Amino acid sequence: MTGGITSLVRITKKNFSLSVVNKKMLAIVAKKYYNFPLYQTWGTLLNVLSIQIMPLLLASFFSSDVTGWFAMSTRVLQLPASFLGQSIGQVYFQKASVAQREERLSDVTVRTLKALVTLGTFPILSLGFIAPDLFPLILGDSWKIAGYYTLFLAPYLWMQFLSSPISATFLIVNKQRYLTLFQGFMLLMGVASLYIGYLVQGSYAPIIIYGVGKFIVYFLYKE
Repeated sequence: MTGGITSLVRITKKNFSLSVVNKKMLAIVAKKYYNFPLYQTWGTLLNVLSIQIMPLLLASFFSSDVTGWFAMSTRVLQLPASFLGQSIGQVYFQKASVAQREERLSDVTVRTLKALVTLGTFPILSLGFIAPDLFPLILGDSWKIAGYYTLFLAPYLWMQFLSSPISATFLIVNKQRYLTLFQGFMLLMGVASLYIGYLVQGSYAPIIIYGVGKFIVYFLYKE
């Protein structure tokens, strides 16, 4: 990696010319896009923290069994979501960037959302529906509760699948501040819902509360 960076710097210095790049224009562009380093760094940190802190909280509030069931159910549901969502998200970012300049971003976003609904609804929700019977059949009776966790979490992960690819819209319209605020709210909602579930206790209630809370946040985000 270091060698690649060194080569890039050497080539850039060799080909860089102030006669080609106007200093004033650089200042204008830097001012226009200062939100990227200012907010995107914190937004990424909040997003990673939101993902990584959940297993830690589950292990702290509940048993290791609950943590394992939760991890298995989310991993299974995120297989189709991550495969389809990443592919569509990459295509959307490219097309939406062009559409923004042509003032037709809303049309591209609506078409992408319809494609997400068409492609993701059946595999994610149907997998959640059959999971209570599928998990014991494949993994054994000890994983039956994980099957029910998958059922409870499927609506939230479906809504996440619909929302995540089009989150690039915030970057395209230079509204990183709102994306960072959303990611912070998502982190707070996740922690709060697990804590409420901890107060309620039970095998299923904490996961249901967590899934409902995250579903609401992603629904509001998509809107």
